[in-house]
Amino acid sequence: MKKLHQLTAEDVRRLKADRTARTRETTAAKVADQFSHGQLSDSEREIAEEIFRYLVRDVAVKVREALCHHLKESRNVPHDVALSLARDVESVALPMLQSSEVLSDADLIEIVRSQGPAKQKAVARRAQVSEQISEVLIETENEEVVTTLVENTNAKIGEQAMQKVVETFPDSDVVQSVLAQRAELPIAVAERLVGLVSYAMRQHLIDHYDFPVDETGDVIKQTRERATLSLIGTSDNLEKVRRLVRQLFANGHLTPTILLRSMSMGKLIFFEVAMAELAKVPIMTVRTLLYEKGSRGFSSIFQRAGLPSLFLPAFQAAVGAIQKIESEGTSNNHSEVSRRVLWALRSQYPDYRSSNFDEILDKLNQLTRDPVPAGR
Repeated sequence: MKKLHQLTAEDVRRLKADRTARTRETTAAKVADQFSHGQLSDSEREIAEEIFRYLVRDVAVKVREALCHHLKESRNVPHDVALSLARDVESVALPMLQSSEVLSDADLIEIVRSQGPAKQKAVARRAQVSEQISEVLIETENEEVVTTLVENTNAKIGEQAMQKVVETFPDSDVVQSVLAQRAELPIAVAERLVGLVSYAMRQHLIDHYDFPVDETGDVIKQTRERATLSLIGTSDNLEKVRRLVRQLFANGHLTPTILLRSMSMGKLIFFEVAMAELAKVPIMTVRTLLYEKGSRGFSSIFQRAGLPSLFLPAFQAAVGAIQKIESEGTSNNHSEVSRRVLWALRSQYPDYRSSNFDEILDKLNQLTRDPVPAGR
């Protein structure tokens, strides 16, 4: 062939006549490289594109691999050439699927739906993955494909799609682990993950430590409540916490103990939102009753929330401790809140002298034969 910057139709004819695969492979690499770097004139580009369309049908895989290697990052490669390479055997297609910006979402979705896991994982590794593509990848229900997608921090995954991941892989530690590590995980999804981890812990305790089922239930409940509340930051917005509260209620996890625990952990925004949702009153009403002295108003909203009456003294003690802290201006000191709430509960129940908050909650649960979840 002539120098690549002097491509002519004669070069195309000679290439087609050349039966040496090694020569065609070398030619494919050189033409594609100069094409990608913009070193050809307009007329030469047209000839190069004709060469590409001929080479994508070459019987020698090495020729097509060389072509793909040099064209995978080109933004000017003809769409039909890129698509042909993306539909090729895996050794040819994978680099194109992972890197080419010429391929559209429609192209990628069609390939994900029609091709196997290797190509699906290549799409999941792309530098940019849209929510639509993520949804189709999740629909494959292939654990390796979905793990690859979730590990890709540049992949956009909507909240409903994440919920689908949790529902599809409830027993996959790998999927749950990578999902939990994603930045800005929707709080509703995080709560679902907490529940799954709790189930796994329950099975572990039963299988390996011969725990009675009722005791493991208490351990799991405590773990789930702490983990759930730890999802809430000190500055989480109201709507985010409200979504979590509503999901906990729907799953039967919005219990009196998690409300008491939220006060002990200094997660007052959770307690305020939960009480407002259960009692069907504005959150400002809850805040007024929480920070103003006097128990009559709080007793009324407590009953309206449908909380078990036997827990009222515990809540009054906790609220009293928070009221005192508020009057002292130290409400942002969460360790102090925890200490004061624990001390208030111990004072309210002289027989419960434990310094462990979980033990006190266990004893409070024993006050009722069958504790009823809040709002149920």
